[in-house]
Amino acid sequence: MGDLSFYYDRWHYSIAHVPPASSGKIVLYSMACIGPLQCDEYGIDEDGRPYYRYEWIENDLYEDDNMTRSISEDSLIKVIENAGSYFRKGQFPEAMAAASACEEIVAWLKEKYRK
Repeated sequence: MGDLSFYYDRWHYSIAHVPPASSGKIVLYSMACIGPLQCDEYGIDEDGRPYYRYEWIENDLYEDDNMTRSISEDSLIKVIENAGSYFRKGQFPEAMAAASACEEIVAWLKEKYRK
């Protein structure tokens, strides 16, 4: 099974299938807005540390806001749990699959970090 990718409202969501098939950087959850063009990405970097990346894509107006930073394991788990809760309340075709995918990621992360 591959990543789950879908559009809802003005956002494009991508949720990884776990356990990941490759090593290195793993994008677990991302959401990209299509108006204005911007992206929030959460995952595990090449060194195995959780990270958050924000990128403004539309023009150079907010280019200086682009950043990538390390976050705690708990923060990463919380973000994915919140996304799952949001999807569970959704009334769109991919809602239940998205919520289930988030639950799988959370379980995998908790096992990985033994939380």
